[in-house]
Amino acid sequence: MMKPKILISKCIEHCQCRYDGTMIKSDFVQMLKPFVEFITVCPEVEMGLSIPRQSLRLIYHEGNIQLIESIDGQDHTEKMNAFIRDFPLEQLNIHGSILKNRSPSCGISSVKTYSSHGKVPALAFKSVGMFARALQNHYEDLPIEDEGRLSNYVIRDHFLTSIFTLARFNPLNHHELVEFHSQNKYLLMAYHQKNQKIMGRIVANHENLSFEAVKKTYYIYLKGVFLEPVHPGKNENVILHMFGYFSQQLSIEERNFYLEQIKLYRQHKLPFPALMAMMYSWIIRFDVEYLKQQTIFEPYPKEILNLRDSGKERI
Repeated sequence: MMKPKILISKCIEHCQCRYDGTMIKSDFVQMLKPFVEFITVCPEVEMGLSIPRQSLRLIYHEGNIQLIESIDGQDHTEKMNAFIRDFPLEQLNIHGSILKNRSPSCGISSVKTYSSHGKVPALAFKSVGMFARALQNHYEDLPIEDEGRLSNYVIRDHFLTSIFTLARFNPLNHHELVEFHSQNKYLLMAYHQKNQKIMGRIVANHENLSFEAVKKTYYIYLKGVFLEPVHPGKNENVILHMFGYFSQQLSIEERNFYLEQIKLYRQHKLPFPALMAMMYSWIIRFDVEYLKQQTIFEPYPKEILNLRDSGKERI
C-alpha cells in the first residue's frame, strides 16, 4: 500500500510543544507511524510563541473571533492569520489530517469561546480553531479528524478507509484506473452507490477525453465518496450482492445461518468485520477470484484494525 500523507498537530506523539510543555499520548498515532507519512505542525510555536507559554483562548468580540492569551489578554490574532497565509496549504498534497481536539488553534469543533480573557465563563456556543478552520476550508473534501474523535471505532474506521483508499489512487494509465475501480467496486458501493455508478461511467470514457482529464474527474468523485461514513444498511446491501456469487453452492443451513448473522449485524449485535471474515472463508473455499481482490475486505493494513471503542465520541 502507498503511505498516506497525514498532517498532524506536532503535540500529538511528536513533540513536547503544548502550552504547558507536554506532549499528547496517542496509542492510535503510535500504531500509525509505520504505515503513514506524518507532516507535523504546531501553529502556536511556529508563529513565534514559546514553550511553555500562556494558554490561548478564542474570544468572540463584535462579530469576530480573536486569539487571545487567557491571562494577560495579549492579542495574537494577526500573528496566527499571518502564519496561516504563509503556510503552504496548497503544496501539502495530503490525504487527511489529525489535529489536537478542542485547541484554539487546531480544534476542528467544540472549542470553547469566551467574551474576554481572565476568569469569565465560556459562551454558550463553541467554535473551530483558527488554523483548523483554514485547513477545513482548503481541504473541505478530505478527512480531517482530532485525536479525541478517533477513539470511536466507527469514526476511526471511516478515517482509515478514506486515507488509505485515497493514497492507493495513483493510476498511471487507463488500464490501472480500470483495475482500481474494479478492485474498489464494493467498497465504493458501500459508501456511495450513486458516485460508484458515475465513476464507472467516467472510467468507460465514452467522450474519449484525455487520460489526465478522466483521472482528475474520477478523483473528485472519489473524495466525495468518503464525505460521509458508511451506513450499516449500505453495508448490508453490499454483503447481499457479494453473497450472491456463491450462495447457491452453500447448504440451506449455511445460507440460513449467514442470513441470521446479517440480521444480528442489523440489530447492532455483531460487528461488520465478523460478517466479512465469514464471507471471505467461502470466497477462499469456492475460489472466487474477483472477490478476493476487493479492497472492502482489507481497506487498510490489518495491523491497524482495532475494534475497541471508547464510546466517548459519536458521529
